[in-house]
Amino acid sequence: MGIRFRSVLRRLGLPGAFGLTCILAVACSSGGTVQVTVLSPTPVPSPAATPVAGAQAVPAVLTANASGNSISLVDPTTHTVLETINVGFPARSVAVTPDGRYAFIVDGASGANKVVVLDLLTKSSVADIPVGTDPTAIAMTSDGKSAFVANSGSNNVSMLDVALRTNTGSVAVGPRPVDLTTVTVPSGTTIYVVDQGGNEVSAFTPSGAPVAPASPTVAMTPAAAASPTAASTPGAAMTPTTGASPTAAASPSAVTSPSAAGTATKSSSSVTTIPVGISPVAITGVPGGTKLYVANQGSGDVSEIDTTTNKEVRRIPVGGHLTGLAVAPDGNTLFVTADQPTSHVADVNLSTDKVTNTIPVGTSPTSVTFSSDGKLAFVTDQAQNALTVIDTSTGKVVSTITVGSGPVYTAYSPRTLVPSSALTPTMAVSPTATTAVMTPSAAGSPTTAPSVTTMPASPSAVMSPTTVSSPTTSMSPTTVGSATAVASPTAIGAGLTPTPTP
Repeated sequence: MGIRFRSVLRRLGLPGAFGLTCILAVACSSGGTVQVTVLSPTPVPSPAATPVAGAQAVPAVLTANASGNSISLVDPTTHTVLETINVGFPARSVAVTPDGRYAFIVDGASGANKVVVLDLLTKSSVADIPVGTDPTAIAMTSDGKSAFVANSGSNNVSMLDVALRTNTGSVAVGPRPVDLTTVTVPSGTTIYVVDQGGNEVSAFTPSGAPVAPASPTVAMTPAAAASPTAASTPGAAMTPTTGASPTAAASPSAVTSPSAAGTATKSSSSVTTIPVGISPVAITGVPGGTKLYVANQGSGDVSEIDTTTNKEVRRIPVGGHLTGLAVAPDGNTLFVTADQPTSHVADVNLSTDKVTNTIPVGTSPTSVTFSSDGKLAFVTDQAQNALTVIDTSTGKVVSTITVGSGPVYTAYSPRTLVPSSALTPTMAVSPTATTAVMTPSAAGSPTTAPSVTTMPASPSAVMSPTTVSSPTTSMSPTTVGSATAVASPTAIGAGLTPTPTP
């Protein structure tokens, strides 16, 4: 037996060395060849709440710009572009780690077959993760520990370890997977994959938890009433960027070389297929994982899937050449984008499964997402290099934002790190002068300032308590808007309550 061994006993310590010895003993008894590879260095957790000098965590709408070789970060409150970052390749899809520091971007270049991990502060690539052929979409789990990539050319899904930034294996699914989402429940996580070439959705559980069997026959009755449920943004499946797990992102020192990435193919015996409409292209779901919605481009309708049985329970007629969809956070509304015969967003009432409004947008809508409060919807327009903003209460377009060239995907991230220089902060002070809220100077959006829990002020934005004469002193109206205005010391770092900017 030949053994290739990389010495790691010193790093592993006594318990680790003992375990490794047991593994080798079993392998030796089998007479095979063993290669032991230990990824190094060990990733250092990056706590989500730790302030980063010169940076601020803010909510952002991200666009993946295919022809512009970039991603854009848009302020959902001011409707302004915070940054457009050149990544050097066609960006097809993007997911942000819960700490807001790193973006995992699908490289859409022909033959690239990788996901690039981008440090949003340094604007540098810290890892290239090899995946399958022609990757199209990425989804991250809610705890930020795992990500999954749909590979439309190799008909499989790559499974990624986010902290180690490696490919841990793949699962074979149906023909031409183009989108996917994750559903996490107490019993485990299930991945749902849109197989456009097979007119189906594949479901599998990477943790080995059982997947509910699909029925051999699928209901295709006209739409019946759907119970309202809460929702997430598309492809984020159960809002993957909302829990800020301390282990969600590794420090740059955790970068591993592509050769270290696992390439073992996992068994596909646990994959369940769910027939849907013709040429499905996009999928989204609701928090709790009870329902999923699939946009069927060819049949112009939306399939509703009950994840407790993994059955399509109804079809919602929408009409048109569908391109994307998202459910509003209140669970009452589904927005579906279409680019033919007209470019529009169909507003579907999920209580009646009826289209209640058709909103004209741009010339080539490709993807849609909602703000955290559901008051705004954001639609990418690939042809016009724009992000269209819709007021969901009125169904009217309120803003059109120029982003990078050829945006094909959009996602909402409640926490994204950007340089403080990208923001122009002002102070909004409550009448009692007991709280202070950081808001961009361009405020004027129909929505109020985001919660500080998702947009904590940067260290540079918090002044020293010595600038306040006493806790009972009220600030003069002239201090409003001044970067040096500070509320009572009790307001500093104590979970500030946001107030609308006047």
